[in-house]
Amino acid sequence: MELEQQVCSLELAKRLKELGVKQDSVFFYIVDSDDGYIGVRPINPTKNDGDSRKHFSAFTVAELGELLPTGIQTYRTSRIPGYSCRVFGPGKPKVWAALGHRQRDTNEANARAKMLIYLLENKLIQ
Repeated sequence: MELEQQVCSLELAKRLKELGVKQDSVFFYIVDSDDGYIGVRPINPTKNDGDSRKHFSAFTVAELGELLPTGIQTYRTSRIPGYSCRVFGPGKPKVWAALGHRQRDTNEANARAKMLIYLLENKLIQ
């Protein structure tokens, strides 16, 4: 399985960074100064002084599980191939406002990243 299939997409990684999610992951997307995609690498961008490339955390399923609050469930779906991530509780009171909300994707990391983005954008978590 390709590494890109085991982490959230570059698009979602960029959005998570925009939302202020700490860029602390095992893998990073690397994009050159002209926004040309280079790849996913296990590097620490803080140690690349003078590097003009952009770095975005390529969060794994496990890392996203740590970032999501309790009350979130991810499971494989059979009718629609892929994964569903939903708020089922119990969790933080604000998260209950999204009870039953679902995010789906063929990639489990993407489903979790979409849920994290939803919760952050709707100010249900910080």
